[in-house]
Amino acid sequence: MPARWSPARWGLLAALSAALLIPIWVAGYVPTLDGPIHLNIAAMLARPSLAAASNQLFSVGLHPEPNWAIYALLWLFLRVFDNVFLAEKLALSLYALLFLFSFHWANRILHGDRESPGSDFSWARLLLAVPFVYSAIFYYGFYNFIFSLPLLILATATYLRFLKAQDLRTAAWATLGGLGAYFGHATSFGVLGVFVAVSLLTVWLARIPLTDSAAPSRSLSRLVRLTWCSALPYLVPVALFLSFLERNSDTHLDYANFWTFGQRVKSLVSMSSMQINGVGDMAVALLFGLLLGVAAGLALWRWRGRRIGLEDCYLSATVAMIAVALLLPDTMFGGGYTAIRVQIYVYLLLAAWLALKPEVVTQPLFTWRPAIAAFASFCLVAIAVHAYAIRGMSEQIGNVMAATHQVQPGTTVLPVVFDSWGVERDGRRSSRGDQFLLNLASLVAVERNAAQLRLYQASTLNFPVRYRDEVTPYTYLPYVLNVLAKGGGYTREELTAIPRQIDYYTGVAMGRVDYVLVVGRTPGSQDPDFQQFRRDLEARYVAVSRTDARPGAILYARRHGDGPDAPTGLHARAEP
Repeated sequence: MPARWSPARWGLLAALSAALLIPIWVAGYVPTLDGPIHLNIAAMLARPSLAAASNQLFSVGLHPEPNWAIYALLWLFLRVFDNVFLAEKLALSLYALLFLFSFHWANRILHGDRESPGSDFSWARLLLAVPFVYSAIFYYGFYNFIFSLPLLILATATYLRFLKAQDLRTAAWATLGGLGAYFGHATSFGVLGVFVAVSLLTVWLARIPLTDSAAPSRSLSRLVRLTWCSALPYLVPVALFLSFLERNSDTHLDYANFWTFGQRVKSLVSMSSMQINGVGDMAVALLFGLLLGVAAGLALWRWRGRRIGLEDCYLSATVAMIAVALLLPDTMFGGGYTAIRVQIYVYLLLAAWLALKPEVVTQPLFTWRPAIAAFASFCLVAIAVHAYAIRGMSEQIGNVMAATHQVQPGTTVLPVVFDSWGVERDGRRSSRGDQFLLNLASLVAVERNAAQLRLYQASTLNFPVRYRDEVTPYTYLPYVLNVLAKGGGYTREELTAIPRQIDYYTGVAMGRVDYVLVVGRTPGSQDPDFQQFRRDLEARYVAVSRTDARPGAILYARRHGDGPDAPTGLHARAEP
């Protein structure tokens, strides 16, 4: 940060940074859907004892795939501190701070020293990034994806800088930006491709003059040369991306028809990608969307009649991403929820346009001190809401973990989750935004050096740890699939569509189940499905520990001397 900032500004900056990190550090566990699996994979890469416990099930694939950035970061922190949960908090803190400063750094890349670094506009630019940090996809635990978002903003700035100068130095920075977006997440790299294409089209249609010529871009030969030169920094990441798509083309179920067009419109309008987890039912997100819309409208009103500049490529890309958000199949570019994920780019690019547009157009929106104070208060309230929700959900994770101390190193754990959303004291769901208890067994595996049998990300090609060829993922007894379908948010059709060659309960290949962790039920539960499951399970397993605290958990261990064969009662209920 420039030295011209006053001590008061430095104090405000430190306070904002500290406040932004409170939700990450306020509790022992960060409650997310996929976060435990990312920690499980990173620990297998960095910790030899956990790798040894899991090597009969998993292998490491060192392909240059997307998603590697977060694993490289977690691996580094694990090697230094040897504490998985500390590594997670440090990585997420770095993500939050990177997001906080992404618009400011992008402005420095694109504009250099043209803008006064100590202006109120620079301070407001930091505030504009805050509501994106704890979006719904944070609670989904898409750590690689959220980390790629600030990397995308920086990549777009390096590209526009390259358009302005087109020399070796800016080409090198653009190449690094493209590689950062690629190794962050394939979706962000795909959006970078959309941004590059839309930017070239904007330069051509708006006749934006570039530095190598005082005249606007008018000739077809100039457009062809511009397009070819502009593609050069991305040849390496594009080649990697095409190779990834070829290897990953058939690894996901087809969810393309799960969302109707009307549902996509409703979701886009309601900013589902920015929903607050379990509090306010997206009210804060809707307010932020309204603020963005009003700010953009005022900026456009002041903008009328002015020359289009390179910053306006962000506005063009926002329009393009609206179409993408409505049309893109759910499983493209690295997994499910794509139709939800891409919606955040609409608002992110619009915020970037507001942040990077020259002061003459947008600065008046951010220099009115009452407006800055109101927006800062809005950000602090949102952070407090997140901290409160995270602390409550973390307590429930801790309750489940308290029942797992009997798990021995080198064993296997199969989670059976009846309630993956958590439960309030009055019986209501704790979370509306994510199923933060669904992959809790990965935390057990990390703490106890055990193998988690439901490491579903290892079934795809875009993660560094994969199931071995002789072990097929999602190989559960159909009855257990029905249990997961009831409490885990899946439909039976989704889960049973995946071929099951190995039943973990039958002990085929590497499928021995040493422990079964039941989440969301206590021994006194009157749920008939749980009682039937419990009777069948106790034919070969014995309860060794439990917790009655919310959400309730029971740990079953395989009886000493018993083989891993499945109880006949379970097979009898396999197909209802």
